[in-house]
Amino acid sequence: GEYVEIDASDLECFYYTARVSTKRASRNVFGRAFPASRFAALKCYDSALGGRMVVPALATLAMGDRNAVDFAQRGHRELLLRTGALDPRCEVRYGAPLPRSRTLHGVMIDDRVALSIVAPGADGQATAARARREWDAAMTAYAASCGEPVREKSQRRARAGRVWGAWLDGQRGTLGGPPERRAALALLTLRLAVCGWSSPALVRRLLGSWVFHLMFRRAAFSVLDASFRYAHGGGDTADAARLLRLPADVRAELTAIALLAPLLVTNLRAPVAPQVWCSDASP
Repeated sequence: GEYVEIDASDLECFYYTARVSTKRASRNVFGRAFPASRFAALKCYDSALGGRMVVPALATLAMGDRNAVDFAQRGHRELLLRTGALDPRCEVRYGAPLPRSRTLHGVMIDDRVALSIVAPGADGQATAARARREWDAAMTAYAASCGEPVREKSQRRARAGRVWGAWLDGQRGTLGGPPERRAALALLTLRLAVCGWSSPALVRRLLGSWVFHLMFRRAAFSVLDASFRYAHGGGDTADAARLLRLPADVRAELTAIALLAPLLVTNLRAPVAPQVWCSDASP
């Protein structure tokens, strides 16, 4: 009877809502010099500039600016911490074990995600009430600082939706790549296998598109053994772009991964084994 509810938001133009010092803004210079009079209609115009030449500079975090991602991530996280919309005990961190909590929080630059594992009864109601308080706290903090999230990308109490590029089905309990993209990739792969001709460079790009989906069912990487070997043929030389007849084992593997595409998801409802097993292959 348990299911997952998704609360997600994506801040619009998040980098440009940040303020930086004058010293840092002087490093975000772009373009050529212009007469100061050209900017007389802007709020930033200073009449003391007179007839001088000026260079445009961003008094914010420019995308591509050094450390902009780190500053934006830290600033967003700190904002949510101060308003009670982010609990460090429930925070999902890269490379760290998943918190043992019925509420999971995550921040990735301009995205905020909160997952609630809702059970029937009073416990489920308490979990949902907590999610509502934290959502309201986050929206209030955004309105007072960096603006409102993109309406089309916001999710509130959704049981299925896009989370950091993946598709989470909170009712079925599965996590994987977006189904429509996986289906399109499977169709393209199957057509290439039927065609039977390709260059190693093209196969390399195709396999690169599969990697994200395979991460949710890593055992399926083993299906593409010959395909990866073929994709590395020719290295980065002109031979990699030559159109060649695909070997039979590569065509078979491409067909197999296309047919296995619906299974490339993580089953979040799978039970955890109570025992740890290990083996030793040495004599």
